[in-house]
Amino acid sequence: MLKNILIHIRDFCYHFSKKQGGEKFALENYKLRLLGFVFIYYIGLLVVIGNIAHHYNKMPINKNSSFLGRISFSLFFFLLPSWLLLKWILKTVEDSPIKIDISLDEYRKIRNRGLFILVFGFVFLLFLPSTSYLYSRGKNTYR
Repeated sequence: MLKNILIHIRDFCYHFSKKQGGEKFALENYKLRLLGFVFIYYIGLLVVIGNIAHHYNKMPINKNSSFLGRISFSLFFFLLPSWLLLKWILKTVEDSPIKIDISLDEYRKIRNRGLFILVFGFVFLLFLPSTSYLYSRGKNTYR
C-alpha cells in the first residue's frame, strides 16, 4: 500500500514537472519533488517525537549542550534517518516504470490524488505537532 502511494506521488511529480518544463526537466526534477512530498510527513513526525521527548524530559540536547553535541545530535536524529529514508524511497519507486504517455483523464486522476496527499501532508504538519504538544501537557485543545 505504501509503495503504491509513493508510486502515485512519483507519477504526479513527474507529470507535473513535465507540464512545467518538458520531458528533460521532468526526468531531472521529479525525484526532488517526490522527496519534498515525503519530507512534509517526516518533519511532522520528528516534531511530534520531539514534543513527546520534551514533555518527558528525555531530550538529549538542551541550551547548555556543547556545539559539537548539538551537531552530532542533529546528524543522528535528522540527517542520517532522512538519508536512509531517501535511499529507501528512491529504491522502492524506481522498480516500477513511469507511465510516460497518459490520457488527460488519467492525468487529472493522478493530479487529484497528488494534491490530496499534499494537502493532507500540510494538515498533518500544521495540526498534529501542535495537538501533540498540547495533549502531552494535558491542556484542553477544544476551548
